[in-house]
Amino acid sequence: MSLFGFNKRFKHRKFDYIPQHYDADKEALEERLKKYSDEGIDKAELAKQRIRSRMKSKQSVDPAFKRTMRRRSNRILIYVILILILVVYWIVNSNRFVKFLEYFQ
Repeated sequence: MSLFGFNKRFKHRKFDYIPQHYDADKEALEERLKKYSDEGIDKAELAKQRIRSRMKSKQSVDPAFKRTMRRRSNRILIYVILILILVVYWIVNSNRFVKFLEYFQ
C-alpha cells in the first residue's frame, strides 16, 4: 500500500532555539533605577522620560483615565456623525442638488 510513501509520517523539525521570557516588572524597575542613577543625562531627556513613564502608567493602571478617554472619543465620534448627517441633509434639500439630479434624468 505504501508504494509511493503516502502513509509515511514525517518527523518534526528541531531547532536550536532557547526561549527568552519578558518580565515587565523587572524592566520597569531597571528603567527607574537607570533614571535615578544617571547624572550625565540632560534635563530635556529626563523630562521626556518622565512624560513617557507617566503616560504608560496612566494608560495601563488607571481605569478612570481609560474611562474618561473612552467617553471623550465616543463623544467626538457622535459629534462628527451628527455634523455629517446635518451636512448631508442640507445638501439633499438644497436646490443645487435637485438641479444636479434633474440634469441626469
